[in-house]
Amino acid sequence: MASRLLFAKPRKRVKDRTPLRRTRLRPSRKAQQRRRKESLVVKAIRPIVAERDGHCRLHWSNGAMRAGMVAAFGACRGESQWAHRRDGMSRAQTRRMDARKRHTTAGSLMLCAFHHLDDGAGYDRSAFAIEDLTDKGCDGRLRFVTRDGQAWEEPA
Repeated sequence: MASRLLFAKPRKRVKDRTPLRRTRLRPSRKAQQRRRKESLVVKAIRPIVAERDGHCRLHWSNGAMRAGMVAAFGACRGESQWAHRRDGMSRAQTRRMDARKRHTTAGSLMLCAFHHLDDGAGYDRSAFAIEDLTDKGCDGRLRFVTRDGQAWEEPA
């Protein structure tokens, strides 16, 4: 009996060949359904918040008010981004939560890229805190407080 390999050896790769294609796994059908359902809520809530807040909630055109705000928080820059409030819940705790509970106008606001995600000055990096001045959440007046205690309140 001739000695044959049970399985053929793989061909050696030549340098001029393209690398192997790595494909991402497709999300499950349930995950796709969840995202589609959530996108309906997002498409309804985000335009309302964008119209209410404009480009950034910390951007004010009033000269004297703007000077004090810029001194404490820095000037706005970057594109407008939709930010969610951390109302006692981390991002991991909101997983698989109903989209109507997670995305609300009272729990979200528009911030520029600098005030939302920037390494040193952004809300997501805990450079400042947001406090409610009314029981309406982000739909009412807010107070922004830096780590060193400087505070700025929205005008009435």
